Amino acid sequence: MQSFFYKLRQWMYGRYGVDQLSIAIVIFSMAVSFILLFFRVPYIVRLIPTLLIILAFFRILSRNIEKRRRENQRFMQFFNRSKTEYYAVKTQVQDRKYFKYFKCPNCKAKLRVPKGKGRLNITCPKCRTMFHGKT
Repeated sequence: MQSFFYKLRQWMYGRYGVDQLSIAIVIFSMAVSFILLFFRVPYIVRLIPTLLIILAFFRILSRNIEKRRRENQRFMQFFNRSKTEYYAVKTQVQDRKYFKYFKCPNCKAKLRVPKGKGRLNITCPKCRTMFHGKT
């Protein structure tokens, strides 16, 4: 007699499976469901988390692997860009006591300069543009 997991593995063969986007959809639907517990909203709005779960299962069980892979790749690009921007802002907030940040007028690069040095001629290391800034 074949085990349940063997049969499940055979059934899932050729299907896309779980990825980061599916996990994010499930977590988001759980968060929306939890938030909706505290508000009086129409019944149709309460269906949104259920529809999101159905979407996640559709993606997991899909046989169109290439399309699901592209969707996940776009999600990961967006997620990684957002994560990078978050950590850049977090670092800037943590360093605000000791450093001042400037943006190069030519190439728009972020430049970090120590605070308390008065007026400085700042040179961008990328494009070698010089500009003035007060720290």
